[in-house]
Amino acid sequence: MMRTNMRLQMVEEEMSASRAVRPLDESDFADVVDFLSLDPIGGVHLHGLVVDNGLEHRANRGTFYGYYSDGTLTGVALLGHSILMCGSGSARAEFIELALSTGAKAHVIF
Repeated sequence: MMRTNMRLQMVEEEMSASRAVRPLDESDFADVVDFLSLDPIGGVHLHGLVVDNGLEHRANRGTFYGYYSDGTLTGVALLGHSILMCGSGSARAEFIELALSTGAKAHVIF
């Protein structure tokens, strides 16, 4: 039983190392703009906020987060007054979990 638990813990650690959500800062600006440019329609709201205000400005009324899969940015979200998301299905699922766990009370969800 102990060996099985250790194996499960190792698998979970590997998965969490290959997939991660973290707050974004200004050093991520170029990667975020490049990522959002891949889907100009789906990321239009986020792209506009990032280009106009940067990633860490109070006018955004929230915090930008990035979802990384194997070290590659595959999702961007703004959690705050509004919840705006762009990315893969797994990225969106993680952002939803994060919003629920942080108690984000959004007025609009895109």
